[in-house]
Amino acid sequence: MSEVEGLHLAQWTWRGTSGRPDDVFTNSWHFKASGFPVTDYDNVRDMLSDFYTGIYDAQEDSVCSQFTNQYMTGFWDLNLYDLTQSIPRVPVYTDSGYVSLADVDGLPSQDSVVLSFQAQRYAGLPQNRRRNRVYIGPFHKDAALDGLVLPQVVENMLFAAKGLINASHASTNWGWAVYSPFLDEWYPPTDGWVDNGWDIQRRRKKAATQRGAFSLDTPT
Repeated sequence: MSEVEGLHLAQWTWRGTSGRPDDVFTNSWHFKASGFPVTDYDNVRDMLSDFYTGIYDAQEDSVCSQFTNQYMTGFWDLNLYDLTQSIPRVPVYTDSGYVSLADVDGLPSQDSVVLSFQAQRYAGLPQNRRRNRVYIGPFHKDAALDGLVLPQVVENMLFAAKGLINASHASTNWGWAVYSPFLDEWYPPTDGWVDNGWDIQRRRKKAATQRGAFSLDTPT
């Protein structure tokens, strides 16, 4: 439980093609409400929806344009939790929607592109507690180039993150937040980065369907 009044966890989840409750791809974001009582939850939804689906100036495609329907149905769910409430929490706001995704073979489902973001640096403060990250994906095979992330994918995520910062600054009710559970403190993001190397989100890998074993007698 957090002591930061107005701090919320936003879980944006893409539903998997199997339809199983555990077959989902979730990103966790934090937002800080600026007024009380808390209002305009739709503003959080709109900011995150624009991050995934929006196209900004000079941006070629949306972030989700390189996602694949091999793993994701295109249906998404948003659950917003007030972190000052006791565990187990219930969502204070929910919404869902649909985005048409590319019909292209996917990269391994655990391959992700990491969006890292941080608060302003100050002398004497450990910066590793003032940074957060989200694992974006999975992507289709055309999002890779020579074993690395296609430059356009990186660019799309950078434009989307810049748009999220600008929307947060423009909002009168909500601010995008870097949150440190260790310190129970929040900070407004000032900048961030996206590397062109693939990262691995192991919880997203496909479950094994069989196991091969060996011993002195097998295989024969």
